[in-house]
Amino acid sequence: MTTANFAHRGVRSLAPENTIPAYQMALACRADGIEVDLQVTSDFQLVLFHDRTLQRTTNVAKCFPNRSADPLHSFSLAELQTLDAGSWFITRDPYGTINAGEVSATELRTFENTRIPRFSELLEFLSSNHLKLNLELKKLPRHDQLPSFIEKVFDLLKSSGITPDRLSVSSFEHEYLKKLLEYRPDFELHALIDCKITDRFLSNTPFVQIINANAKRITYKQYRKAQAKGFSINLYTVNDIKKMQEFLNWGVAGIITDYPQHLTTLVEG
Repeated sequence: MTTANFAHRGVRSLAPENTIPAYQMALACRADGIEVDLQVTSDFQLVLFHDRTLQRTTNVAKCFPNRSADPLHSFSLAELQTLDAGSWFITRDPYGTINAGEVSATELRTFENTRIPRFSELLEFLSSNHLKLNLELKKLPRHDQLPSFIEKVFDLLKSSGITPDRLSVSSFEHEYLKKLLEYRPDFELHALIDCKITDRFLSNTPFVQIINANAKRITYKQYRKAQAKGFSINLYTVNDIKKMQEFLNWGVAGIITDYPQHLTTLVEG
């Protein structure tokens, strides 16, 4: 089995995370798929963004100085669309890839004033290529929003034509995954964890077959134990080339990385 190469929040080492340019970069890096984060706005629209607040990767402090520390879900879609979610990457060069000449001037220009994408925009992008989608559901503001949230997600997926073989849904909120089974038992569900893989966890998680585990917390023994019980393992976030090779040798199902370009080089030899 070939280990799948998933670009973490898009190729965030070469473009601003969770933006259309970062997702487009995954094609250039020959990744198998992209991992993205789904949240809701105050008017219950679906957008792609990782952090709870907007400060790290937008100019919210400039546009909404009195609300800069407020959570994303307190902003409407229209308000979010006024934010620049790309220029910070040019200014900070968080991975040193701009300074190293790995990002072209043309690409940098596309980052300026790029917006927080709507989920529908991502699905439109995916309709024209082969990339798989690992969709992480972030925690909702209120638990009673879950049924409406799931219905909205699947309505958009249905209209997009994205087939189940290209989609996996993951979450740290494992109750969300249980609820998803009631709607689409054919979708691949991934339980996200940030702890060791224990016997108790394996026994209490029969509703998934795939675990997305923190690469820093897993051992080969844990991996083999989970595998023996019928689970497949994806590992996040693997950025060290030696670790990539080690996990490839293990035969893990997938690697989620900020550097899919490096993983592609290893896989393709």
